[in-house]
Amino acid sequence: MLQARVRGGVQFNGRHCCVRVATSALPSHSYSTPTLHARRISHATSAGRQCSIPGAKAVHSSSNGRLVNTVAAQVSDAETYEVAAGPAFMHTLKMLEWRRLCEHLSKHASTALGKRMCSNLEVPIDMSTSVRLLNETRAMLAMENDYMSLLDYGGINTSDAEGAIKRAAKGGMVSGKQLRGLVAMLQGADRLKRQIQLVARQNNVTNKDSPIWPLLAAVAAVNTPKALMRDVAAAVNEDGDLADSASEQVRTTSGKVKAITSRINNILKGYPGEASEKSGRMCVAVAAGTKINNGVMLGSSIGGGMVFIEPAQVVSLNNELAAARAEAMAAEENVLWELSGRVMGVQDDVEIVSGVLHEIATNIPVLCKVSCLMAYS
Repeated sequence: MLQARVRGGVQFNGRHCCVRVATSALPSHSYSTPTLHARRISHATSAGRQCSIPGAKAVHSSSNGRLVNTVAAQVSDAETYEVAAGPAFMHTLKMLEWRRLCEHLSKHASTALGKRMCSNLEVPIDMSTSVRLLNETRAMLAMENDYMSLLDYGGINTSDAEGAIKRAAKGGMVSGKQLRGLVAMLQGADRLKRQIQLVARQNNVTNKDSPIWPLLAAVAAVNTPKALMRDVAAAVNEDGDLADSASEQVRTTSGKVKAITSRINNILKGYPGEASEKSGRMCVAVAAGTKINNGVMLGSSIGGGMVFIEPAQVVSLNNELAAARAEAMAAEENVLWELSGRVMGVQDDVEIVSGVLHEIATNIPVLCKVSCLMAYS
């Protein structure tokens, strides 16, 4: 039976984290099936017997060879994986405390999706995946050590971007916050692509024999929808709220809401207390016991020390305000539906960008660098 122990802990090298797992086994005559499975994943190199530990499974297009790693494919189905790997292989991973190692790695991921991908990390059961990930690891090391370039992962909001992709895929309306997150992700992918290509040109390493060719090949698939990114940035502010410039209808309805709100505020200044809002209606907040002629009490604060009263003079204006707000919300939804439809129209490109970005930027190369040294007696 294969026995394992983690040795050396976690070593840091820039953004990468390296864990070496040393294993020992009983004499060769007692090798079990887990050992045979371990041999299958441990022959990446003959010297030292190192093997790559990959991240989420990558899906490649058979027609053009481009990476089309979708969000759905990045987190593998546990049952399918267990069936393909076999019980002995899974038992070996349990002995190696693989899930514990994955949880530790997830703490070093730079994005929310990267953390989840780390937690669901799986050892590949085919040699080609290990070779590809080893090549990506070498490319990342070359970027950092040979060409002194650390990739910039800043500003990439994968949680909101992932929500936008999933929502659009289901034909739903993408929120303003999700649209901004999607744009941030696309901008991050563009930034990484330019950085990698610039390093390659500056060091004259753009051919297929280049040590960073795996990274160049990956970012070659990045094709961001510039027009959509520009229009989202113009229509949605950094807080995820729609700007008045999003459409003429939004501008008009927003102006109407502001005008009615201003009129009510001017009226409320003539009453005691402070202007406030309760249940969507503007009112004054006054001390309990304060009387306002013909006023309608909307509620009270916790403890009852403060009450919210709507003066009769603003009742009709509050009704107008509610109608204006409904119109403004409808106008904003029209813009969000239009932008959501455009996201659906570029769904394939966005998913490819997402897959490439997470292959490079959300610690898949970092995870590849988790090396496993298999030693047999």
